[in-house]
Amino acid sequence: MAHLLVEPMDTAAAWSALAPDGVTPSTELSIADETTQVRPGTDGHSGRITASATAAGHLLRRTLGAPVDLTPYRELRLWLNASRVATGAPAQPFFLEVRLGSLALPADAASNTWNRFLPVAQASTWELHRLSLDDLAPATRSAVVTLQLRCVAEGPFTCCLDDVLAVRDEMVFDVEAALLERLHNVLVVEGSPVPAEVHSPDVAPPAKPYLRVTPLGVEPSDARTPSTTVRSDFSSTGFRTRPAGFAYDLWYQVEAFASSRADEARLLDFALQRLPPRGDLLVNGAPIPLEMRTLPATELIGGSRGERVGLVYRVLARNDSLPATGTRGVSNVLVAVDPKVA
Repeated sequence: MAHLLVEPMDTAAAWSALAPDGVTPSTELSIADETTQVRPGTDGHSGRITASATAAGHLLRRTLGAPVDLTPYRELRLWLNASRVATGAPAQPFFLEVRLGSLALPADAASNTWNRFLPVAQASTWELHRLSLDDLAPATRSAVVTLQLRCVAEGPFTCCLDDVLAVRDEMVFDVEAALLERLHNVLVVEGSPVPAEVHSPDVAPPAKPYLRVTPLGVEPSDARTPSTTVRSDFSSTGFRTRPAGFAYDLWYQVEAFASSRADEARLLDFALQRLPPRGDLLVNGAPIPLEMRTLPATELIGGSRGERVGLVYRVLARNDSLPATGTRGVSNVLVAVDPKVA
């Protein structure tokens, strides 16, 4: 998949809590490992941030082990679960800001203008945040060494942060990579892991046993394609409007190939466990719906069911690779009044 795990949020000790001067240790802000309130993943951890009522200006800073090149990626994604709503309105101000830094351009450098506020639409709910990187200075984007979270409003609050990913969406490739991640080399038969492949008529299949994922079609879904835009990338200069993107139904057939019927049945049982009739597929850090369906034989490759049992799935995906458009927030409203009286 076209993503890079920048920070798994599984080691709170790697973060430093600092006062507004960026040097003195903070007593108003802290981060701890969390193992109960987490997003789906392999580490089973998130970072729990606790801020006091006087934590405004205090910050958390993470120095990465080596510079990370984010040039190939379009955005950062992270999950946030916070104790209070933050819409940017005076009564519900943003309280957490994200900044990135490099050795050439530190996070707090005056010329490093990239910053993002994290809105919270609903308290105590995991929400996905997508932060565009296209306006991040090349000197930072090519060699990120610092992640920084700063309190920008009075507390108190608590929040859990999980899995900071750099992402470049490629809808079909990403979905197929996620399917392989569920199936490839997970099941062991006679001491050997069973591979899975996405079928291409131009590529020779692996030796048996193996699972084959065959693409059956890509169909636009008008019913799931909204005509509205969404606000994103809230910063000190305003926000952006992001097209909602086009929805698609991606169809796949999963088949088992083995030297015996017993092994084929074992492979199909495994596929049913990993790909249930209804569930989610984790694609670039975000779950998208997956459901088992039945297609008429005439819509299968070859126009008939044939002798092999296949499992047909529909993945409800979205292609939202269109760029966001910058917008400034309204600061003044002028009302003109006609003094003439009829």
